[in-house]
Amino acid sequence: MSAATRRATSCSSGSRFQSDTSGQSCRCTEAPPVSPRQITSVVSEAPGPGGTTITTQQDVARSSSDLIPILGMVQVNAGDMGVIPYLGAGAGYEILHLSSDDFQNGQQFRGTFGGFGWQIWTGVAVPLSSQAKLTAEAFLNRADVSRDSTDPTTGDNIRETVNMDGVGARFGLQWGF
Repeated sequence: MSAATRRATSCSSGSRFQSDTSGQSCRCTEAPPVSPRQITSVVSEAPGPGGTTITTQQDVARSSSDLIPILGMVQVNAGDMGVIPYLGAGAGYEILHLSSDDFQNGQQFRGTFGGFGWQIWTGVAVPLSSQAKLTAEAFLNRADVSRDSTDPTTGDNIRETVNMDGVGARFGLQWGF
């Protein structure tokens, strides 16, 4: 069997790149969006008591994705005032779980991808006590996560890669010992 590669270099974050085994044909398709999402269609709408509208909906599709970064990190605090600014960086292994169900055609997708990734971030911490802080930060994530698979159409061994580059925000409670 020949080896083909699916690579997401030209797709936006959250897209799947599909290519035939010759590499001549390729396209980006939307991967499941970040954590649970349902797509519904309206089956019917009818007037109810008191003039309210009663809408009946049917779930058409559902999807979820979870990115788990397992990183070694370094963080530098810039002072010890009432609000503590900080910068950080980390690198390590990232795991992506994708899951989707299309209820109209019965198709499912389940996949676990993994690979090297890194992050940088900046944020502020507000001390609540000597051990606890509220935190808010913005981050940049860079990672290509992949898995080896078999193409269901041709039976060829393939590598699927998802580009997880993106930015985000985190809020939380930090606890120190």
